[in-house]
Amino acid sequence: MPGGVRCPEVGPARGRPARAPESHDLFAAAWVAAWNSHDVERILAHYAPEVAYHSPFVAGLGRRLGGALFGRAALRQYVEACLRRYPELRFRLLHVYAGVGSLVIEYESVNGLRAAEALVLDGAGRGCQVFCHYRSGEGPAPSSPPGARPS
Repeated sequence: MPGGVRCPEVGPARGRPARAPESHDLFAAAWVAAWNSHDVERILAHYAPEVAYHSPFVAGLGRRLGGALFGRAALRQYVEACLRRYPELRFRLLHVYAGVGSLVIEYESVNGLRAAEALVLDGAGRGCQVFCHYRSGEGPAPSSPPGARPS
């Protein structure tokens, strides 16, 4: 996989218990609060050092075409660019979907855009594979030109 990202296998068969649904709710609430705080370190604490982050907005903020970032350093640059572009950024948590070793956070993003972020979690409970999604017809195309709205 590009960037050397590998998430651990999850579930009791691998010696790692699945997260309880209420812990997914706590993670999602903390994730939204971190973004709303605009504190870059607090935001990055939710992501593994080797994170693979996929979003159609990556290209829109002058990052790579293809919409993927690899590693926390690249994600830091993206987060900083988002916060500069949207100084009034505020997310509103809508729903949390619990999985085995993963969760989906559905939220209202910038400009009222509906978003869902799927996070595969590492053994420390941080996102190591992250996939950002937007309601069909509302979000950017996967290789948006600069100036597109970020998640």
